[in-house]
Amino acid sequence: MRFDPAFGAGQPDWMGDEYIFLCDALRAGLRGWHVDVTPASHPAESSGLRQSPEAMAVRRRVLIRALGRGRSLAVRLAFAWRHRRSLDGWRSWLAFLRP
Repeated sequence: MRFDPAFGAGQPDWMGDEYIFLCDALRAGLRGWHVDVTPASHPAESSGLRQSPEAMAVRRRVLIRALGRGRSLAVRLAFAWRHRRSLDGWRSWLAFLRP
């Protein structure tokens, strides 16, 4: 298993690197546990909170990469429904849901 350098800060797909890493690790059979320690803090403004068309396109690619085309469709549909006010009409919905 290797970290996917195509995702994360400084890349065109600038979000989702941690999520993809964890999905890959679980798929490879690795196990983990949660330790409630705060080693660092994050600025209040986060790139993951953006709902622009560009951010939605990156988020779509992250979900497809992490979950695969088939399994990500249900997640993308749920995400689109939850953020239906920020998706600008049915064309944005179709762009986010397309395979």
